[in-house]
Amino acid sequence: MATKTQTITRQVGRTRSLAFGLVMLVIMLIATSISGYFSYNLQKSEENRLAGTIGTILSESINRISFSGKYHSRILLEEMQKKLPELAYISVETLDGIVEAHTDSTQNDTPITQEERDLNHHAIDGDTTVITEKTINGVAVKEVLVPYRTGLRLEPSGVVRIGINVNEARSKQLSNLFIHILIIIALTISAVWIMEMLSRRFSRRLNESEQALRESNDLFTLFMRHSPFYAFIKDVTPSESRVLQASDNYRQMIGITGSDMVGKTMAELFPADLAATITADDWAVVSNNKVLQVDEELNGRSYTSIKFPIIQGGRTLLAGYTIDITERKKSEDLLSYSNSLTTAALESTPDAILVVKRDGKIARWNQKFVDLWKVPEGLLDTTIDDPVLQHVTAQMAQPETFLAKVLELYDHPEDSSVDTLFLADGRVVERYSQPLQIKDEIVGRFWSFRNITERKRMEDALQASESRLLEAQKMADVGNWELDVATGRIWASDLAYDMYGLKPSPDNTIELSKVKDCTVNREIVRQAMVDLIEKDEPYNMEIDVEPANGNEPLSIRSIAKCIRDEEGRPVKVVGVIQNITEMKRAENERLKLEAQLQQAQKMELVGLLAGGVAHDFNNILGVIIGHADLAMAPLNPSHPLFAHLEAIRKAANHSADITRQLLAFARKQTIAPKVISLNEAIEGTLNMLRRLIGEDIELTWRPGESLWAVKVDPSQIDQILANLCINARAAISGVGNITVETCNCTMDDGYLLGQSDFIPGDYVRISLSDNGCGMDQETLSHIFEPFFTTKGIGKGTGLGLATVYGAVKQNRGFINVYSEPGKGTSFTIYLPRHSGKAINEIHESTAEQVVGGNETILLVEDDSAILNMTTMMLQSLGYTVFSATFPSEAIRLTDEFSGKINLLITDMVMPEMNGRDLAKHILANQSGLKCLFMSGYTADIIANQGILDEGVCFIQKPFSRNELAKKIRSILELKGS
Repeated sequence: MATKTQTITRQVGRTRSLAFGLVMLVIMLIATSISGYFSYNLQKSEENRLAGTIGTILSESINRISFSGKYHSRILLEEMQKKLPELAYISVETLDGIVEAHTDSTQNDTPITQEERDLNHHAIDGDTTVITEKTINGVAVKEVLVPYRTGLRLEPSGVVRIGINVNEARSKQLSNLFIHILIIIALTISAVWIMEMLSRRFSRRLNESEQALRESNDLFTLFMRHSPFYAFIKDVTPSESRVLQASDNYRQMIGITGSDMVGKTMAELFPADLAATITADDWAVVSNNKVLQVDEELNGRSYTSIKFPIIQGGRTLLAGYTIDITERKKSEDLLSYSNSLTTAALESTPDAILVVKRDGKIARWNQKFVDLWKVPEGLLDTTIDDPVLQHVTAQMAQPETFLAKVLELYDHPEDSSVDTLFLADGRVVERYSQPLQIKDEIVGRFWSFRNITERKRMEDALQASESRLLEAQKMADVGNWELDVATGRIWASDLAYDMYGLKPSPDNTIELSKVKDCTVNREIVRQAMVDLIEKDEPYNMEIDVEPANGNEPLSIRSIAKCIRDEEGRPVKVVGVIQNITEMKRAENERLKLEAQLQQAQKMELVGLLAGGVAHDFNNILGVIIGHADLAMAPLNPSHPLFAHLEAIRKAANHSADITRQLLAFARKQTIAPKVISLNEAIEGTLNMLRRLIGEDIELTWRPGESLWAVKVDPSQIDQILANLCINARAAISGVGNITVETCNCTMDDGYLLGQSDFIPGDYVRISLSDNGCGMDQETLSHIFEPFFTTKGIGKGTGLGLATVYGAVKQNRGFINVYSEPGKGTSFTIYLPRHSGKAINEIHESTAEQVVGGNETILLVEDDSAILNMTTMMLQSLGYTVFSATFPSEAIRLTDEFSGKINLLITDMVMPEMNGRDLAKHILANQSGLKCLFMSGYTADIIANQGILDEGVCFIQKPFSRNELAKKIRSILELKGS
């Protein structure tokens, strides 16, 4: 090694003198060339530097200027400002001459001059960079015009105009030239000084070089031994690789030091297979003069070796070093595992994921993103987000709104966003976006998309179902509630809270005590709840509620059940409530109407029975009264039999009055209504009423003003008032007062008056009030029933009020009674208003002479007793009588009789045909024939509900000889009938 060092020293000495001269010559030549170069090419190099810089920046940024434009345009301006300190301005201009982005923000969205347009078109048409010089505000500026493209377009989309301050650039160039000249002078002086120093010290350094070389060799050996790498030098042949030098840290690798390795072959240091592989690799490096990197595993650790050939003394040796990469490999494996986990997480998430870097390049995505947006193969491999953004935007139902949100997030990279996207194909996607940060720097944006089409459909269906349920609950007036047994708080629906007039807390719950405060029968409800929770007894009850907000009290139906855990402990009580207030009102009204209907049906049944009895009874009484009259007619009042016959007639007439009252109650009484003024009718009966009630009772009359007319039989008004006054007199003990009033009134649906067949309209009201003993509710419920009386035996028939009831109903009116024990009674009668005018009737004396005649009468009666009795009455009055038991017989008689029949008297109810039909048949052949109908009741044959039709003549059974005589004469003497 020392001999080699001496040889090298001598060679250096021989060449040093020659090198000195050559160095001086080269330095001078270089200085001269540099000076000329900078003088000649100063301006050209500056232009080339500007154009080169601009080209580099634009080549990096050109793809960022896309249809999402302004965001990337600003990035371009920022980067060019950083790289070009001489920059005066930058302007990004579109094909139509509008400034899209400018370093001076006031220039944004403004048009350029025509001269600038021409230069832009020159650059675009030639698709080349154009450099011009101009003066702006007295300052020389060099402009560089460069066309740019957007997205995947082949044609230029516009021009980037860059202005450079020429004065500053040239000043900088002169400054650089001055510096270069100073450097050349300094280099020349330094070279001379160095050569001088080298010449002086050459001898001393030559002597020291051998020592330095020896020390260097020692240092190399020391480095080899203590290198942090496993360094080595080998002598390699095809068959073996022997160590010449090795670092001592090989002990850590194979258990021996580098000093111990020197002189050993690979076969002596490593296992045979590994030794053969190492030897082959070493020979390949030496023989092929190449560098080789080999990864190896030894004793559970990982190594990488770098081997390369070196030439020494004409011989090729192998040098290299080995690095323990076990920890690095572990880190790489961990990183690889982490990346695999990240990829697996991205692929396993239900969301479509896209990660975009700050510069607009795509960093990561998963397969669900490809599937969701149907991304064509290869589109994501470009790592440029613009084509992907265009592809996704095209699928939107409202692409402008979608794109506006994307641009907004790019303009505000620190913002996060969650919204819902509606696609043109009907899908619904939830979009989530947030910035990606490393430490405090935003490096990109994370996009997550989830297909929620099915969830949205289910949510819409659920919402619709809830709306339908809520609407159904509102329609049914039903609310639901839950009681937490542990906390004692109640959750309820809005409708349930409304029923109780309560406002819940923000969590839509309320304390149980507040609900209790609204409950009227709270103790019953509390016990029912306890029984439900402790004993599982059914909870189904009506609750009376007084709402907390002061609303009208309610009746509520509450049904509940107890929910228990697996161990049977009560957890909560769930239930529903229904507002049954109107239902209960309707039920009460139904019961009331049912009672009224039952009462009406009972009254109708009694009426039918009374009417039937009265009819048959009237026939019998008719025979008795008729024969009594016939027997009394030839007798002198002093005759012994006359008094007996009179008693018989009076008893029969009294019985007839009772049957008339029964017929009046049953509304079978035949009446002849007329349009009258009630005030006049009542005033005509006041004297009779005062005689009825006596002197101890004051009768007060209060007629109403402008009273409407009514159509009623005047005799029924007398009958009604007489019966009411008789009952009032009986209710007053001693001195008292009876008041009769009339007035007009209009009744609407709100005035039911307890009547099932009430008809709204105009009515004339008659009120008769007394201050007697009054009646209780039990008595009031029976007062209109026939034969019901509170009087003692023999003091009343019980038909007075029944007669009033029948007469009012027969005239389509209504009657209402109000009474309290000890406070008196008030009867109110409503008779329907009639639009015609009232007729004033003159009551003439009824004391008339019985007059007969000589006319011919046809008498038809199916009851033989009445037929014989009536025949005798008529004959005693001087009339010629043809009698028939059946209608067919009457028809035969009229056909056979050639003379004129003046009057037909017929019963109404007979076999074969009724009296009305018989009259029609006979009248067809007997013109001018007059008719008189008779019956115990009408059965609606000649009268509608007992009301005689206009022009119909009728006589009620039983009748006396005098009544019959007067009726016949009034008919026969009536003209025009």
